[in-house]
This record gives sequence, C-alpha cells and structure tokens, in this order.
Amino acid sequence: MKPLFLSFSMILLLHIKTKKGKIKGVLELFSEIMKKFQEGEAMYKIVEKENLNPTVTKMVVAAPAVAKKALAGQFIILRVHENGERIPLTIADYDRVKGTITIIFQIVGKTTMLLNELNEGDSILDFVGPLGKPSHVDGLKKVCVIGGGVGCAIAYPTAKALHENGADVTVITGFRNKDLVILEDEFKQVHW
Repeated sequence: MKPLFLSFSMILLLHIKTKKGKIKGVLELFSEIMKKFQEGEAMYKIVEKENLNPTVTKMVVAAPAVAKKALAGQFIILRVHENGERIPLTIADYDRVKGTITIIFQIVGKTTMLLNELNEGDSILDFVGPLGKPSHVDGLKKVCVIGGGVGCAIAYPTAKALHENGADVTVITGFRNKDLVILEDEFKQVHW
C-alpha cells in the first residue's frame, strides 16, 4: 500500500472532539482511519452480485452517501483498485434506506473484467457520485421509455422514477435474442 499524504488543513481537521468531549490527537485518529481503510470499511462493499446474462452483470454496492442523493439519470465513477482506470457507470437503481446503489455493466474491457472478478463481500476502492444532470420526470402524464440491450440499465431508473411520479409509462425494450434479456421483471413493475 502506498503512503497516504495529508495536507496541513486535513491534519488540522483530524484534531477534533469525540462524542465524550475529549480531544483526539492527530496520530490516534489517523491510525483509526487507516485501520478502517485496511479492513475495507472505508471502501465500498459489494452486497449483491448477479449475472444477468453471459456478458452483463448487476452489482449492488453499499454507498450510503451516494444513495442519499441519487436520482434517475445520474451516474457514478468507480475505480476497482489503486492503479485502475476510472470508469463511469449509470446508477441503475438506488435504495436510500439500505444505503445502496445498483450498477449494471457489460463486460467489454479490462476494468469491467476486473470489476466482474469481484464478488459479494469484496470492495471497490473508489465510488464517486451521484454525478450528472438527473432525468426530467416531473409533470409528465404519459410517456414511452425505450431501451435496447445493456442500454436498458439507463432506461430503467427513468421509467421507475416516472412511474413513481404518477406517469402512465409504456416501456419498449429490444434485445438481439431472448438469452440477452435483462430487467424484464423490473420493467414489468413500472409498465402500466
């Protein structure tokens, strides 16, 4: 593991009062933070993994701060490990109560292959978001949401948000063959 460098202002912030009113020293607090990081608590734990078809995987990741603010149409940027590249992925779903974010990705490159090698209980190093402008879903009465292939991971959260806002939602999806169909049950729940 590479050493972690902190700026002077970050070190000053580490010198804070605990709940019992005692002052915690910089080294003691830094030691606690590093221990949590090494134990994987500072990372983003995969709580569920499901292969939707041979090339598409769904993961549910514990990310309470992201889930708290996520909206349909937004995305996250993740990094699997310290030397990995950062990739953007659509937020396919979120659960504010459980503090989780669902991502769906197609295994097409090195990073998605590495991500797919992770399993439930493993952690993702970086998981930043929510980013991007949310989909406009307010005030719409009758809409048609269209998605194809892995692009349905982008269409689903918008269809769900529209449905939750009272819109009459028609969903049209397309796939190359029946073995590649994803999110069929989820779309049925939002289709009127």
